[in-house]
Amino acid sequence: MLLKSDAKVLIMAYRWIEKNCNLIDEFVYKHSINFGPSPEYCSTYDVTNNIIDLIERKNRLINLKLILDELIDELSVEDKKILLAKMKFNLSMKLICEAFKMPSLRTAFRRIDKAIQSFTIHANNSQYKAKLEYMLDKEYWIANIRKNMEEKNVCG
Repeated sequence: MLLKSDAKVLIMAYRWIEKNCNLIDEFVYKHSINFGPSPEYCSTYDVTNNIIDLIERKNRLINLKLILDELIDELSVEDKKILLAKMKFNLSMKLICEAFKMPSLRTAFRRIDKAIQSFTIHANNSQYKAKLEYMLDKEYWIANIRKNMEEKNVCG
């Protein structure tokens, strides 16, 4: 079962997926051009396996983004807007209050919390729950986001 803290981590990771995919593309390109089949550095077999591993990882990340897109699209318009404003675009609470015409920071925090709770419910009721749990545990950079949030006590 995904917890609300897991949903926060996934939404935080959402903002970095495209950048990571672009970095993988860049690395594959440079790796294949610079290291090519040269026995001095590594064999053709090693280069090919590294490239295949990176492409598989990119495919996992693209699939994760598609899953998160689908889950976010299932939210109400208000939940979707505020969730993306805070978690994807990292707007400050002050800007969120102004943009959504909220009377106080406390209201904004409650509204974001409600949106995250809604996302968590959708994720737990989806066919993708196991895939999301896998990515939380196996994709090291997402696990690092989780660890950092836990250390800062942001996940509660």
